[in-house]
Amino acid sequence: MAVSINDNGTTVGWYSNHLPPNEWRHGFIYSNGKWATLDYPSTLQTSLSGISNANLIVGNTIKGTNETGSFLYQNGRFKNIVLPNSGAVPTTVSGESAAKGLITGSSGYTGFIAACQ
Repeated sequence: MAVSINDNGTTVGWYSNHLPPNEWRHGFIYSNGKWATLDYPSTLQTSLSGISNANLIVGNTIKGTNETGSFLYQNGRFKNIVLPNSGAVPTTVSGESAAKGLITGSSGYTGFIAACQ
């Protein structure tokens, strides 16, 4: 499932080798005719949801059918995204503006727009 594309034509999303209910998601990057898998470093599933023109990628980790957290990825490094005062409710990233690098998401019933740092 292709989810986001930046102005350079780089596309991110997720794929699975299995159909539901045995689906296991892996993040992917497609750029200049080449595919690459990008999985969060754990046993969790990964779904990529946005990419900026500076190739900053945002995505979510998933356990079972529940999203369990979100992250930024750039230059080989992952950084967790946690909404302040969210407590035990995971932060979920839903998209990213290619040109401005703004991300959108939610934690429980609280939505947000934030600048990537």
